[in-house]
Amino acid sequence: NIIILNNGFYKISYYVYTNQSAQFALYLNGSVILDSVYNTSNGMCLKNLPANSNITLVNTTNSPVIIPVTNNNGIYSGINASILVERIA
Repeated sequence: NIIILNNGFYKISYYVYTNQSAQFALYLNGSVILDSVYNTSNGMCLKNLPANSNITLVNTTNSPVIIPVTNNNGIYSGINASILVERIA
């Protein structure tokens, strides 16, 4: 969960690396944000949020999504999931 402390207009972007079909959505205080539902592993939305909003990224498929741990032959493991929250106004 991500708690948004200040009200404002926000851009929320997400990315999840998975090697299978996936659908993700952002939830605001327990309810889906419909324009955040993507049938891929990345998405974004623009939304006015009130103070103390609770944002959650949810797998909305009927099966668990596996996030593999990979390093692509590098010496470090890479980032397989991220969320970026930007206050625009």
